[in-house]
Amino acid sequence: MGIANSNNINLKSKALSLIAPTLQILEKHETTNSITTPSFFTIQTIFKFYQINLNNEEADWNSKKCYNLGKQMANLLLKTRKQIESQKLHLEEPKTLLEFYEALSFQLVQFFEGMIQTLLERLYNQANERQQRCQKNYNPKNLNAKKVQKTVIFIVSIIVSLAFKKTKIWLTRILSSLCQKSRLISSFYKVLLSVNAISHTKR
Repeated sequence: MGIANSNNINLKSKALSLIAPTLQILEKHETTNSITTPSFFTIQTIFKFYQINLNNEEADWNSKKCYNLGKQMANLLLKTRKQIESQKLHLEEPKTLLEFYEALSFQLVQFFEGMIQTLLERLYNQANERQQRCQKNYNPKNLNAKKVQKTVIFIVSIIVSLAFKKTKIWLTRILSSLCQKSRLISSFYKVLLSVNAISHTKR
């Protein structure tokens, strides 16, 4: 807690880089091969180190604080170079989507899982409420964890590709190939649709 209350950002980043692998082991131990809803524990730990109050709904999220958070997350990502290099084969030539997902930057994945899950849950709740008003026996739909996973993979892949140019990230290379071939545009559209990058439109 002494480190958490300190204003020394470098000390916090160093300490966080040391405990992150332990947190990752705990996360993997709690989950199975199936995709479960993401834990909020890791996000709380990261935010605690940077003195971000998660309990105060009226916290002042001004532009400077958001900008500084972005810089801190970027620096944290750059410190994971060894982790990225050790997972290079899984990032460039994964055999499954799950393998690729687990090789991505652990900190970024947890950060965006918390964000994307919160946003999608809100959309699902709103949709369920509308349907329940129209249909008395309507069975509410639950958020599919794989939907969250796909969106997170898409976003994190782009960021990791930007941070580590020498690593040929599988997903971004696939998207690049789809863009260059007109006969594969429909496949490219389906990928963007599956990760919520675009909305479904009727022709």
